[in-house]
Amino acid sequence: MKFSVLVPVIIGFRNRKHPLWYMALLSLLMEITTSIAEKYNFFDLFINYFYNFSCFIEFPIVLYYYYKNLSLKPKICILICLFNVLVFTSLMFIDFASFNSYGFAVNYLVYMSFSFFGFYKMFTNDNFIRLEKSSFFWGNTAFLISSSTSFIIYLFKSYTNNVDLKLSEFIWDYFFVGILLIFYALITVALLQKDELVEIDFKNRKSTHNK
Repeated sequence: MKFSVLVPVIIGFRNRKHPLWYMALLSLLMEITTSIAEKYNFFDLFINYFYNFSCFIEFPIVLYYYYKNLSLKPKICILICLFNVLVFTSLMFIDFASFNSYGFAVNYLVYMSFSFFGFYKMFTNDNFIRLEKSSFFWGNTAFLISSSTSFIIYLFKSYTNNVDLKLSEFIWDYFFVGILLIFYALITVALLQKDELVEIDFKNRKSTHNK
């Protein structure tokens, strides 16, 4: 289960220019690095720095994904990126060597906002959208499920660690892993679909593509 991210990386290789494929590749690199750190007993010293740094790599990929699919204005994207970097770094400097759980919670809150806006754009479209054929639908669903649950998990990470360590271990070892499996499965489906919204013009009964 640990390297289940290999599924979207391998199956989606033909669509390797897609932002979701780069997300999967980054996750794979994180899993490999984590395994090496655990094997050579420098997990606690190294992994927090690595995860904090990986956040800065992941966020622009996700931002570009939504910029491309939702036609966001460049100025808005720049402001969102600057805001996210400012908040994440501010929280990180509280204790740089620790895992920045609140910074990740803010990240997932932004992802969740993007996914809600993505569904709003899809469901307010005048034409009928064949969701099962849309890469963006599956990718957006993956982000909605993973970001909403991860937001809650990271937000209350410190609390659960202090109150009930067994519950915290259960959340991370089973629930969070289950969410990751769902996320990887959905982005695998997304990478197999067309990178566009597929619509039907009822008047002409012809398929059109909204790139």
